[in-house]
Amino acid sequence: MARTALAVTLLAVSSLTASTLIGGDIHEITFEESAGPFVVEQDALVPAGSKVVMQPGTVLLFKPFTGLRVDGELMVAGTAEKPVVFTSVHDSRYGQGTGQLPNAFDWNGVHLSPRCTGARLTRLHLMYSVYGLKSQIENPQLQDCVFEQNGQFHFTINDKIQYVQDKIPFSNVSGAPAAGQAMPQSQAKPAPDGWAPKVEETPHGLKAFRYVSLGTGLMGAGLGTYFAIKASRAADDRDALGTAGSADAWDKATQDYEDAVLGSSVSFGLGGLLLVGCAITLFF
Repeated sequence: MARTALAVTLLAVSSLTASTLIGGDIHEITFEESAGPFVVEQDALVPAGSKVVMQPGTVLLFKPFTGLRVDGELMVAGTAEKPVVFTSVHDSRYGQGTGQLPNAFDWNGVHLSPRCTGARLTRLHLMYSVYGLKSQIENPQLQDCVFEQNGQFHFTINDKIQYVQDKIPFSNVSGAPAAGQAMPQSQAKPAPDGWAPKVEETPHGLKAFRYVSLGTGLMGAGLGTYFAIKASRAADDRDALGTAGSADAWDKATQDYEDAVLGSSVSFGLGGLLLVGCAITLFF
C-alpha cells in the first residue's frame, strides 16, 4: 500500500512539473516556450495599465470554464515555425492531455474588454473554445491567425461576427505596425449576407444515445441496488429458518434469494454497459 501511494505521489508531482499552472493576474509572468506549456486552471487576466507579451512557441492550455480577459494590452508574437497556441487542456498535441479528445466548447475564449488598450495578435492558433476571440474594441490587430473548432464563432467585434474560416489564416491588417507606431484602424469586415459560422456540435443521434444510455444505465444501477438489498434480506430469512423451518419455507427463501441475485446481476451488468457506452460517446 505504501509503495502504491508513493508511486501515485511521484506521478502527480511529475505531471505538475511538466507544466506551469496559472490563473488570475498574469501580467508579471514571462510567457515563452521554455516555461510552458501554461495550464490555465482559473480565469486569467491582463489588468488595466499592464502589458503581456506572448513569445514564439508559447502554449496556453485552458481547463473547462476558463478563459482570458484583457483589460490592458496583449501582444502575441508567434512565428510561422513557432505560433502561439491557445487550446483545450485535452489537446494532447501540446501537452500531456487528459485522456479525453478536445472538442468545441472546451473552454470559454479570449475577451478583449472595453477597457483593453490594445491587442496585436500575430500567428495565434486559437482552438476548441466557446466564442473564440470576442473583441469589444474596434481595432484589434490580427496577422495570420488560425481559428479551429470554436463552438459559437471564431471572431467578433462588438458582437458582429467576422468572416473567418476554420483552419484558414486570417488577417485584418496588411502588415504589423512597427514598434512605437500607432496601430491602424481595423480592416476586418462583417460576415457577408447569408453567411453563418459553422457550429460544432454533437450529432443529434449520438446525443440522443448518450442521454438514453445515461438514464437507462442509472436506472439499471438503481434496480441492481434494489435487488441486492432484496437478496440480502432473503439470505437473512433463509438463515433464520435454520433447521427448524419447513422444507417448503426453505425452498421459497432459497428461490427468493436466487431470483434477487439474478435480478441484481442482470441490472448491474446492463446498467454498467450502458454507462460505459455513454462515457464512450464523450470522445466523439
